[in-house]
Order: sequence, then C-alpha cells, then structure tokens
Amino acid sequence: MARPGVGGFKYFVGIDSLAQVATREDRVCVLNILGGESSLVTPVSHAFSGGNVVFGTSPGRGGQKLKTTAGDIPVFNAVREGLDAGLRFNTGVVYLPPGGVRDGVAELARVNPDIRKIVIVTEKVSVHDAREVRAIGQSNRIDIFGANGLGVADSWNRVRIGGALGGDQPEESLQRGSIAILSTSPRPSSRSP
Repeated sequence: MARPGVGGFKYFVGIDSLAQVATREDRVCVLNILGGESSLVTPVSHAFSGGNVVFGTSPGRGGQKLKTTAGDIPVFNAVREGLDAGLRFNTGVVYLPPGGVRDGVAELARVNPDIRKIVIVTEKVSVHDAREVRAIGQSNRIDIFGANGLGVADSWNRVRIGGALGGDQPEESLQRGSIAILSTSPRPSSRSP
C-alpha cells in the first residue's frame, strides 16, 4: 500500500510540518561516511543529536568504525549489509561525489522500505541526475532535501541531520528561537562590483 502524503499538493510531500523535518526519532544511515567532509561533520551531528546515526557506508572499508563522543558508528560496504545486520533507519544522508548521488539515492530507496527522508549534502549534482533523484523520491514517496544542502536541524529538540548546519559547535548556534536561517553558497558573478 502506498504511503499517504500531505493533501493539496500536486506531487508527493510526506512532511506536513517543520517539526517533522528533523526529529529525535529519526535514525540515520550516512552514505560515504568515511569521506573527507562526512568523517568530520557526522561525529558532531551524531553527538549533538544524542546518537542518531545507526550506521554508514563506505565501499571497500566495511568493518571499520567512525569514532564519536556518542559512541562508534559501524561502517558497511553497502546499505544492504547494514540492514542484514539488523540495523534500521528511516533517513538517509548522501555525501557521495556528484556522479554517485543518483545511484546512492536509488540504493536507499530500493533496499529500505522504511526510508522516509533523504538529505543530499553533495554539491554540483547534474540537472539530469537531479531530475532522476526527484523521480525516485516521488515514485517511492520519499521526501528529498538537497542537493547542495547544509542538512536539516531542529534546535528545540537538539537534532541535526547531515551537513554542517550550526558548525563544529551546533549547541552554540542552534539555539531555541522563532527564526529559521538558511544559507547557500554565493554564486560567482560575471560582473565586477
């Protein structure tokens, strides 16, 4: 049976309030967890969120662990291996190179029927691949955030998923309040100031 979405939208939207964007109940799988950026950012997110990362993948490096102050995160070669080990998640974070994003999203959707959200941190995903990622999300009724995202967070409940939103010390910048701040990289301009 298809997962119901929020009514009133032409396309599937599963999240109907900001409170559902990042929750304490979310359990996360990080693709390319041992990559340069991910291996630095994920431990901070994991600790800030009380240990929400269930496992990560890094092909050829399965069996390793990513050390964090909230406990080590196991690393598998593929998502299926983590699921076969009995680990469950509902949210994926993608730190793959641009050419691998589409296949990573497809893997998350194909092997995990429980996935509800995918956060794509990767920059420079091609338009063609982005269209296919959107189609995968729509056909599998998965909310997709990104690409080129800083991640998502809920400062009230101390949850950060993917990206470096809030920097290396999110407890200092992700304070309770009523304002949401979004940031993007500046576009290079062809004009001089």
